[in-house]
Amino acid sequence: MALSSEPTTPATALRAAADIADAAGAFAANNTDEGQSRLALRDTIIGLGWLSYYILVVPAKFLYSATLWTLRLLYSPIGFALKPFLYIGRFGLALAMIPVRIVVIYEDFFIYLTVAAILGLLGGLIIRLLFSWLRHALRLDDQDSLSSSPDLKRRAQNATQKIPSSFSTKSAVNGSANDSEPNRTISEYRLSRRSRQQASLAASTAGTISPLPANDEALAAWSSSGGYLSPTGSGGSGGSGGYGKGGGGRKGKNGLIAQTILEEGDGDDSDF
Repeated sequence: MALSSEPTTPATALRAAADIADAAGAFAANNTDEGQSRLALRDTIIGLGWLSYYILVVPAKFLYSATLWTLRLLYSPIGFALKPFLYIGRFGLALAMIPVRIVVIYEDFFIYLTVAAILGLLGGLIIRLLFSWLRHALRLDDQDSLSSSPDLKRRAQNATQKIPSSFSTKSAVNGSANDSEPNRTISEYRLSRRSRQQASLAASTAGTISPLPANDEALAAWSSSGGYLSPTGSGGSGGSGGYGKGGGGRKGKNGLIAQTILEEGDGDDSDF
């Protein structure tokens, strides 16, 4: 349809409106099936949306509202029943916060002690490492290992146990029956040897020294008769005793000094 350039008149306007209506009717007649299918799809989607809303959303909203209402209804008795526990919890929390509050009050002192402890630990670690290095450099570990080795300890123990046995064996060979005990220590052996020496010295002295008289007259007569003790021999009359020329005590072998020297020599020989 072509539009003319004629001046617009009422008849021309009516003719144009009729042409437009005819064109619209023809277009609607040609596309009737496609328009109806589109309208049906739109209506289906809208219906499914409303159906989903009523099936899912409405029950969920109802359950939420019912739960909230129930909790609000039970809040008062539950809150009343939980008040003691709430007070206990607050009290425990306050007690737990006391150390933190004290630390906050003495913050500077706490920092000072912490720094001192850290520095002390570091210093001790450095000293320990330095000591270990010096110990290894000076080879002190070898000496400690030698002194603490089980072989050396066992040898020293065996030697300590063998010393009294050797003493007792040699003493038995020399004729001392009191040293035949195999398990005596060195101190016990020395004590027994000293007691034997004292006993032998007392016996020799008792056989050499004359008994003193009971009164003064007898004592004077005894001293004038030469009954004194001679260092080298037995007492005699005149110059025969003591250190005189005529006395044979210097050459005598039964004197106190000679007997003591012989006994000391016997004791020394029995030690080995």
